[in-house]
Amino acid sequence: MTQRSQLEKWQFDIKMAMMEKGITGSDISQVIGKSQPSVTECIKKGTGSDKLKLAISKVLGVRTPWRLFEDIDLGLENKWNF
Repeated sequence: MTQRSQLEKWQFDIKMAMMEKGITGSDISQVIGKSQPSVTECIKKGTGSDKLKLAISKVLGVRTPWRLFEDIDLGLENKWNF
């Protein structure tokens, strides 16, 4: 799978999970401690780091394969019980 198709799949999965769970970008930004515009841009355009994408995925409970996700330490595990 190319990186572009990985991104498109991730974006689709995230948007679907947000709709199903009634969670907004603002809700996600509050949980992960990032600005709402950075979360929105990440979801819509794919901007942002892999660490940000992983944090968004974890908030929504989305398991989408993405390069390097397994190697990223968010430092949120104890704080947010991920």
